Amino acid sequence: MQFKEKMQAVVAWIKSKKVYVGIVVVVCIVIFMLVGRGEQVVSETYTVKKETVSLQAKLTGRTKSGSQVALGFADNGRVDSVTVTEGDRVRKGALLASLELSDLYADLSEAQASVVIAQSQASGSAASLEKIINEQNTLVANAKKALLSDDLAAVAEDSSTDRTAPTISGNYRGEEGEYIIRIYTSGSKSGYSFEVSGIEENIIDNVTTEQAVPLGTKGLYIQFPEASGYGNTEWIVSIPNKRSSSYTKNYNAYLAAVSTRDRVITEAKNDLLESSSSNSLLAAKIDQAKAQVSAVRARIAKRMIVAPFDGIVASVNVEQGETARAESTITLISDTDYEVVAKVPELDIGKLTVGAEASILLDAYPGETFPGKVLSINPAETIVDGVPVYEAKILFSPLDPKVRSGMTATVIVGAASQSGVIAVPTRFLVSANGETLVSVITENGSEKRPVTLGLKGSEGMVEVISGLSEGDKIELPSKD
Repeated sequence: MQFKEKMQAVVAWIKSKKVYVGIVVVVCIVIFMLVGRGEQVVSETYTVKKETVSLQAKLTGRTKSGSQVALGFADNGRVDSVTVTEGDRVRKGALLASLELSDLYADLSEAQASVVIAQSQASGSAASLEKIINEQNTLVANAKKALLSDDLAAVAEDSSTDRTAPTISGNYRGEEGEYIIRIYTSGSKSGYSFEVSGIEENIIDNVTTEQAVPLGTKGLYIQFPEASGYGNTEWIVSIPNKRSSSYTKNYNAYLAAVSTRDRVITEAKNDLLESSSSNSLLAAKIDQAKAQVSAVRARIAKRMIVAPFDGIVASVNVEQGETARAESTITLISDTDYEVVAKVPELDIGKLTVGAEASILLDAYPGETFPGKVLSINPAETIVDGVPVYEAKILFSPLDPKVRSGMTATVIVGAASQSGVIAVPTRFLVSANGETLVSVITENGSEKRPVTLGLKGSEGMVEVISGLSEGDKIELPSKD
């Protein structure tokens, strides 16, 4: 209804009601102001310019280790040792826990001896006997070295001291006994020196934290973790360390090696006096003995938990002395390949490609951005609240040491981008009769102009390929 028609209707109504002229004037003025203001509403405008249009997918998820395993024993038995605790960093191949192994080490020594015996029978010579003797003596020597050198530790004479014990390392060459280390104030760089007695006498050196120094002449070294507070303290290194968790295992292995050596050498000497069997029979006996060695090694492996890769111990659900159960596990996570696992909505799945660069934001570190890339996209959907989503993994590339498992993450993946192109906000566009139109302001008012669109961005901007030029001024389409 036009303004004139509205006013005529108002006047007719006033006459029919015989309203006073003053009131009529006031009402007319109010209506005029209201109607006039409504017809003069200023439309929002936008000056066309070149922009960057980006299509992005914004995902949320949590960080997790790319490699995480729950390790357990493949055999039954009593837990002999647990060498790690939660948070320990371990290398691939490190022993994490073991069941009792003394019986299997004895079986292994016997099986290895059987191989040696079979080989000696095949050669049937004095040279083979000498080789057997040397090999068995070497096995005994190695077992003794492990017994005397493993897990050596310096123990304070005064149990109430709060000083950190110095570290003892190396392979000991000597007999059982004790090193007594007395630390005293001196003019050295650290302010302290130490004197050694016991197994060896009159050995003096300076306390240092920079490197390990010899503790005598029998293959051991000592290093101090800190250089203060050691004055007038005394430390004892017992060889072997009978307090160590590995002592019983090493002791049993040493006894088994000695027993096996004596038996093998005796049998080898007797075999030289007997007639040898046919070559084929002896060859079969050697193969049989080697197979027995492999079988015992496999049984030993089943009683050990070994780290399959470098990583961090996340949990330890096994204790020394308990009987191993199926749920007795040690969880190990890799610290070299953290990733974000995100659920991708169906509408965003087309924006992602494997290998695409990504930016990762972590709630734990506001304001920081971590680079990454799309590692994989699961082709199978998962229904969440009735809506299909797809699991995507985004790898940190490179990994930042601050990243931890379980952190809340936001991932922004750029699917496409156009820089320096004509672009307008999508709200200025209207569709009509199969065309996309925009209202362009001209000298004579405005005109509807068809445009061709390109990339539609994630931030409300859309590329215009044709139909507009830089500097054009457009307005919001009317609601007519």
